[in-house]
Amino acid sequence: MHTIHTKDQERYKAIVEDVTKIIVAHGLSFLESQAWTVYTTLLHNNHSQVLAQHILVSLAAKIPTELLSLLPAKGQSGASENTKIEHQELIKILTEKCFLNAEATSMLADFYTELFAPKTFAALKKQKGKGFQDFCKKNHEFEWEGSATWVTKFKTSFEYTANMTVIYKVEDKSKVKAAVSDLILENPYIAEEDLAEYFEKYLQEMLDDTFCDYINGDDYYEPVLDEYCFNVEDEINEFLSKYGLALVELTDFDAQALDE
Repeated sequence: MHTIHTKDQERYKAIVEDVTKIIVAHGLSFLESQAWTVYTTLLHNNHSQVLAQHILVSLAAKIPTELLSLLPAKGQSGASENTKIEHQELIKILTEKCFLNAEATSMLADFYTELFAPKTFAALKKQKGKGFQDFCKKNHEFEWEGSATWVTKFKTSFEYTANMTVIYKVEDKSKVKAAVSDLILENPYIAEEDLAEYFEKYLQEMLDDTFCDYINGDDYYEPVLDEYCFNVEDEINEFLSKYGLALVELTDFDAQALDE
């Protein structure tokens, strides 16, 4: 049986904790698709440059995907909370895929032994889907600021600005989940802030468009800004409902014409 010395265990534990944080923040696929970012993050956190370089090589060789394929999926024969990959099997895979010397290969094997240990995956499992559940539990505030130019029939132009706070919540979890299914598939650990940012990006675009359309609704008559807030509420409700969301409150509306 392969044994890692206590000093090395602490080193691997620290680097595995940081890699695990990256997985929680961005998903397991991020390790391979953004291998250089992972490498620079490890250096920034003062980990061994040599070990970080070896990890970079292994990520470029798609070792995490290779190792995941060896773990039986839940429900399959042999699947267990304590399922692990044997050290010698790791050595063999790393030797074939990474073309590093024996010392570097052994270092990587120790790192992946820790990363793919049952206790690490158990900790990750607790975080899986948490961002979505948190997003569904609370109200969210989106502060919108917009601007538009009114071009009159006489080719003169006037600038207008507006801002408001849209407070919204989840009304239908199944519709929300369907709307962000690709994001969750890509990263099951996606944070609630990222989910809010996803919806608010499209809400921003919708409000920008409706404000511009409203300001330019008539070539002769100056727009009445207070009416925009009243009229846009229906459009916000319709937009949110499409994604399983609901408007809680529309506050802090302010709009004004800027000086020429």
